[in-house]
Amino acid sequence: MVDDEASARQKIASAMGIPMSSKLVDSTLLFEFAIRIAKLEASPSSPKPKKGARKASSLEAGHWELGEAHRLPHFGCLSGKAMHGEVFFAWSEAGLYLQMRVSGKSAAPSFVQDRGGFSDGLRVWIDTRCSPGIHRATRFCHCFHFFPGQPNPSSDVTESSRPHAILDEIPRCRELPAAIDPNDLEVRSTFYRDGYALWGHIPARCLTGYSPLEFDRIRIFYDIVDRELGTQSMMLGPELRYAEDPSHWVQASLV
Repeated sequence: MVDDEASARQKIASAMGIPMSSKLVDSTLLFEFAIRIAKLEASPSSPKPKKGARKASSLEAGHWELGEAHRLPHFGCLSGKAMHGEVFFAWSEAGLYLQMRVSGKSAAPSFVQDRGGFSDGLRVWIDTRCSPGIHRATRFCHCFHFFPGQPNPSSDVTESSRPHAILDEIPRCRELPAAIDPNDLEVRSTFYRDGYALWGHIPARCLTGYSPLEFDRIRIFYDIVDRELGTQSMMLGPELRYAEDPSHWVQASLV
């Protein structure tokens, strides 16, 4: 019976000139996904700063080591999309934390320009109010780009040769979130023979409308941009304009 159905589908596809490997509808569009993001508690092993010393950042204090409980799913596997990176995410009242590992590379990450999806790194979209059914971004919607920098920066260190992040404008947005100081976005990276790892912290002051104790649901989406390996998104392809349409982002409960 299964063979008969497969044969019938093959005949219909051949008559329409459609390869059997093609899909008219992305499989992930058939579902409404909802995930849970675990809270990140302060690390009990973090050393207390000495009196008069500069207070350590969240990354320096070791709060960013995320485990299996913080792994974000890659729904793209449902439609056969390749996976070359893993993304972890956590929250606290102080903001949002992320961690990424990319493997399978033979070349260093590429940096082309500050804005747009042309430079290697991680892009994260966040709607702090989980607005349902909207197709254009509001002031609660954000797009952050995290760049790993270069593995061996020259003595003349430039912005592109060190890890950094920006808040970018979402196309067709109705409103913009409050402006931020990019220096408030904390980024750190480590390079390996076949890839790199990246850690980041988005402080609460950089997230318009972020109030996790009052609004415990957000919408989130990510993609990993890589000129060598290709772009890996949380689920959809860029042809569905997830970069500008918050209705494609995934609902996440902060637990």
